Amino acid sequence: MWFPRRESMTGGGGLASREAPRSTIRTRICAGAMFTLGLAAAAPTASLAGNFPAEIDLSTLNGADGFILDGSIDENSGFSISAAGDVNGDGISDIVIAAPGVGASYVVFGTDQGFPARSSLSTLDGTDGFAIAGAGSAVSGAGDVNGDGIDDVMVTAPWFNTSYVVFGSDQGFPAVFDLSTLDGTNGFALNRAEYDVSGAGDVNGDGFGDVIVGQTSEGANFAGRAYVVFGSGAAFPPLVDVGMLDGSNGFALEGVDVLGAFGFSVSGAGDFNADGIDDIIVGTGIPGSHPSGAAFVVFGTDQGFPAVLRMADLNGASGLRLFGVADGDHNVSGAGDVNGDGVDDVIIGAPYAAGPNGEPQTGQSYVVFGFREEMPAGLSLAALDGSNGFALDGFDPGGAAGFAVSGAGDINADGFDDVIVGAYPASPGGLAAAGQSYVVFGSGQGFPARIALSGLDGSNGFALSGGSAGDISGYTVSGAGDINADGIGDVMVGAPGANAFDGQTYVVFGRPAVSAPSLTVSGACPGEVTIEYSEATPNGAVVPLHADTQGTFVIPSGRCAGTVIDLADPKRLSPWAADETGTVLETVTVPPSACGRFLQVIDAATCTTSNVVQLP
Repeated sequence: MWFPRRESMTGGGGLASREAPRSTIRTRICAGAMFTLGLAAAAPTASLAGNFPAEIDLSTLNGADGFILDGSIDENSGFSISAAGDVNGDGISDIVIAAPGVGASYVVFGTDQGFPARSSLSTLDGTDGFAIAGAGSAVSGAGDVNGDGIDDVMVTAPWFNTSYVVFGSDQGFPAVFDLSTLDGTNGFALNRAEYDVSGAGDVNGDGFGDVIVGQTSEGANFAGRAYVVFGSGAAFPPLVDVGMLDGSNGFALEGVDVLGAFGFSVSGAGDFNADGIDDIIVGTGIPGSHPSGAAFVVFGTDQGFPAVLRMADLNGASGLRLFGVADGDHNVSGAGDVNGDGVDDVIIGAPYAAGPNGEPQTGQSYVVFGFREEMPAGLSLAALDGSNGFALDGFDPGGAAGFAVSGAGDINADGFDDVIVGAYPASPGGLAAAGQSYVVFGSGQGFPARIALSGLDGSNGFALSGGSAGDISGYTVSGAGDINADGIGDVMVGAPGANAFDGQTYVVFGRPAVSAPSLTVSGACPGEVTIEYSEATPNGAVVPLHADTQGTFVIPSGRCAGTVIDLADPKRLSPWAADETGTVLETVTVPPSACGRFLQVIDAATCTTSNVVQLP
């Protein structure tokens, strides 16, 4: 078992340790109020904290906590990213990445055999994924459009005004898939492509996945349109003409506002109205095109659709309009079930919104909860009060939090779906436009009307920061499904500006939930503090680790190789013994130089780690 160098227990800023009396459950050594750092014990229905630090530097991903996918010269890879479902039929989630600089897309297969810390998309050879030549602007998973039990993907070539659905297969793929070979049996083309495409879920309740394409420049008064194409078990033609959609094979959605850019962002919405049929959400509002933007949720139905469904006709029974509060409320996504009420929610990004105190373009995002009861025809995002949804406030002036938004799946394995918000112009640590993204955890314990993204601390969510100036990480964000097959959802962040616009994509693995703070500390510093750990192996031992800052460190060798430590450059103390109940109780002398350090322990028998606490 490998551990960092053991530090002197009394010198060099180390901690001196002596065992507390076993009869003492929790001893206050010094005068003054006792306190316990970490999370309060969770009630049975509480949102459990994931084992995440407050911030992860994406450039440090090492294969154990996630991995990095590099684009090639001037590819801008990561410009669009999406979970792809299971494209190769092996039971593990895959992802799809756009590289518009070379007009290509890449499907990367998931695996339970581990990932290297870093690899190049150019090396995909058909066994670990494949390239799609000729289309690479917007990408998305498409669901199972042709009903063969294997998920499909969508890619776009707006320069040809064409989108493509490529059918998944368990019969293998070449290293490079040629879109010119699509013949209806392996996929098909759609004669529309502009800004966005998405899988729509099963909107008409026939058991086949449907797809949606946005087209902002069409419709009456150029209000914009979106087109839903129904999946089918019947043969598809090589080219589907959306102008021929008649309600039986799909339908058009028409925007309301003149030059409103309806269709700029499109997404499946899950089952937002709890009727058992999937719904869709469409965003409007290219900056300057409409004073406050809007989003429209259109309900699925098994009772049929007209050839054209006008958003002006939505009445609460067929869908509703979500009125924006800032210029450019245009990014939309399904969010999963964030509040645990059994109904799916949606998220809308408003990257140009001002901050709570008027800071320019800090950005806001809005999570709107799904409904079981009758819905209004319209709802203002300004009216979210915690019971019907909540706002997420950006904090970096010009950071444009909400430029990208997505559901994240359940990344902390607590049973509640999470969301992810991108802020590509943000400058974490002073790195200009390195970009930052924010994962906000779902919860069954309620939400306030507003949550400050600056307040994420690892217990309620965390930040993902670009590692270099100009990376523009967070330009795109997405859930990644369970790409490493560990049973926990993962997330991904696109950084098309990384490596001088070669681009990078970062996949961050989910981590198990921690039900309660198993490691606590009480006392005052400098002086003696009491440390208690309650989840050790009975009669076993734990190794305490401490560091000046939180971070990510992976044990490189030995029996616990690959175990992630949430400390930067940790130092260790001598092992602490656990009693027959698995409890460790230690009194530690903390010198002034060690006050404020972070502490974590690892079980010597199981290699499991505790939560992180900060010494007083």
